[in-house]
Amino acid sequence: YCISLYQILLTYFQNIQLYKYCFLSKRVVANNAASNSIFFEGTFIGKSYINTATTKDTLDLSLGRDNDIVIEIKRIKDFCKASVVGPNKTETIGIQIEVKNKKNKPITIKIKDQVPVSNNKSIQVEVLEKSGASHGANTGFLEWDRQIDAGASKTLIFKYEVKFPKGKRINL
Repeated sequence: YCISLYQILLTYFQNIQLYKYCFLSKRVVANNAASNSIFFEGTFIGKSYINTATTKDTLDLSLGRDNDIVIEIKRIKDFCKASVVGPNKTETIGIQIEVKNKKNKPITIKIKDQVPVSNNKSIQVEVLEKSGASHGANTGFLEWDRQIDAGASKTLIFKYEVKFPKGKRINL
């Protein structure tokens, strides 16, 4: 059984909180227990054995880091500010994520970052901008699914503000 990753859609995954680089993964249907040869862009990268008796109906293959996808993350100084109004302090944070595709073909990428979440009623977090990301209100996760053309880049921006009593210390 041969899995050729050159001919099927690959997904690039990037979790900003954990890594500053991009990982390549592929979900395949696990229908036969077999030994597999794995090829990427025409090059043999390894062998694997899929035992379908111990897996779900699909299998996520992690294919390692891809240095042709460059991620740059920075705070946007023009959006980062702090102010005090009455008994509360407000801090606004702006983050820019730039994803560059240095490959000679388009990619699909899933990018994940997170805004703070508060369980304390005196600390309020509001997402001001999220560049079309889905937002999990309970987890704070922001997730983008994007197509990036060969040689192109995409910029994602998100902003949030945190209001809290001015006597509290919060690391943002």
